[in-house]
Amino acid sequence: MIQTSPIRTTDRPDDEAPDDLGRRFVLVLGRALHVYGAPAHMLEEALDLAARRLDVRGQFFSTPTSLFAGFGVPPDQRTILLRVEPGEVNLRKLTALGNVLSGVTGDPDSIRAGIAEVETIVAERPRPGPLVAIPANAAVAASAALLLGGGWVESAVAGVIGLGAGTLAHFMLRHRRLARIFELIAGALAMAISVLAAHWIQPLSIHTAALAGLIVLLPGLTLTVAVSELASRHLASGTARLMGALMILFSLGFGVAIGLRAAAWLPPAETSLAVPARVPDWMIVAVLLPTAWGLTALFRARWRDFGPILAATVTGFAVSRAVTAAAGPEVGSTAGAFVLALGSNLLSRARRVPAMTTLLPGLIMLVPGSIGFRGIASMMNADVTGGTQAVFTMLMVAMSIVAGLFFASVLVPARQVL
Repeated sequence: MIQTSPIRTTDRPDDEAPDDLGRRFVLVLGRALHVYGAPAHMLEEALDLAARRLDVRGQFFSTPTSLFAGFGVPPDQRTILLRVEPGEVNLRKLTALGNVLSGVTGDPDSIRAGIAEVETIVAERPRPGPLVAIPANAAVAASAALLLGGGWVESAVAGVIGLGAGTLAHFMLRHRRLARIFELIAGALAMAISVLAAHWIQPLSIHTAALAGLIVLLPGLTLTVAVSELASRHLASGTARLMGALMILFSLGFGVAIGLRAAAWLPPAETSLAVPARVPDWMIVAVLLPTAWGLTALFRARWRDFGPILAATVTGFAVSRAVTAAAGPEVGSTAGAFVLALGSNLLSRARRVPAMTTLLPGLIMLVPGSIGFRGIASMMNADVTGGTQAVFTMLMVAMSIVAGLFFASVLVPARQVL
């Protein structure tokens, strides 16, 4: 998404008071964490930790579009508002910011060095570039088509859609006005490509291909984070994020409906409505290999973390799939999230890296964005009952995932805040 630069701290006097230095560090760190995708409960906890470490009295309140910081003791408290545009998750920079937070002490020279490090991290050019990020989007989409029950034709079409959506994102999300209609255009493009492929290539499941092609854009992770914030009693941020996720779903669904209506001008297409056989269990690792590579690139994680991300993705998905077959999707989601979070927290304690490094990519395979998308699509086709049921199932699965995360954090807490 559109990102704003953090507070600049150059040209400040070297003899600045330690309290002012501490407050400045907290503000710079807070804005950077917000821009790079830290959830509200983690962000506020990180700022509380920084304030205590630097002996700064502060209270913090985060929403998806702003950050409030109150310094001092009421009624003489000074409150600062930072307006922040929601940013994409950048695991590489979140890891680096977590290391800065761990290394800063109350010494003024340490605080100045910490501020400089945060500014250096923010000023770094985004990695990977579009030549990697766009193919990564296509790889995740093509793999998702197989995992959603499609065949190789659906996978190929989904890959083309993912390539187109990634290219659109690279150009449209740089401009505020174009970013507002990005999901709508992407949804229409996905359905148009699916229908044209069904006309010109061979019969295929157009809805499976379109859904898989848009898988990276589905706000399943945002929805899960929103439910997690609500469960953590961060009601303002959780409610705002939840409504934002629903609006993205509606935008994608409306775009798909537009593409489907436009396809009515074409001759009737032969489409495969039957659900193809699911991918055999022995192929899960092979299918998830390009998925893990794509998620490593899209979440901007360090390439040295690809192995752990692959292991987390395979383990979480396999456990969720096995338990779902035996006990239903809600229990399966809880089990998958529990095993994923438990492994991520153990890895965080062993490697001294944020648990988010493996947790967020792994959660992508569990989050219920595809269920919500189908629900919105059903509502667009006047199936209100089916759509409402799908949306309710989406919320239940999201809560199941959050329950698994909470159980794991109680059993084995992560070493670091992030």
